[in-house]
Amino acid sequence: MKMFAVLCLLGFLFGETVSKTGNVDSGVAFSVAKSETFRSREGGPMMYDRVILNIGGGFDASTGKFVAPVSGLYHFDFHFLTMSGNHGWQVLNHNDEYVISAYTGYGWTTGSNSVNLRLERDDRVSISYKVIQNHQAGFYGSVSDMYASFSGFLIN
Repeated sequence: MKMFAVLCLLGFLFGETVSKTGNVDSGVAFSVAKSETFRSREGGPMMYDRVILNIGGGFDASTGKFVAPVSGLYHFDFHFLTMSGNHGWQVLNHNDEYVISAYTGYGWTTGSNSVNLRLERDDRVSISYKVIQNHQAGFYGSVSDMYASFSGFLIN
């Protein structure tokens, strides 16, 4: 019983909850990845087919968007690998508005970026890709090599 009380106190101090079994619920966190190569001559939303982690249920795989289950300060990052003959340009959006982006030239190159955002409950964060006129975006991936990813977690 004393251990449970200590866990509850620590959880309170760090913004976490403790179940009666003594497990600490870690709040909100997600990590998703793309397990196949993707090329396009038109921009659009990045869709991720592998949900690695989705604590709090905020990531919606059918839309490719994270929807904040609670208000707070969040951290997000995204990564990708472009292929020979393709460029990469990805944008992180908050409620469909541009926040940050990452761009790579043509060839086997990695791109990434990260940001902290204050979100209200039900705010949306997503990754989209853009294409330069008359060119092709291409992001490499396979089941054993997932380089395109999107992750986020609640800081407090």
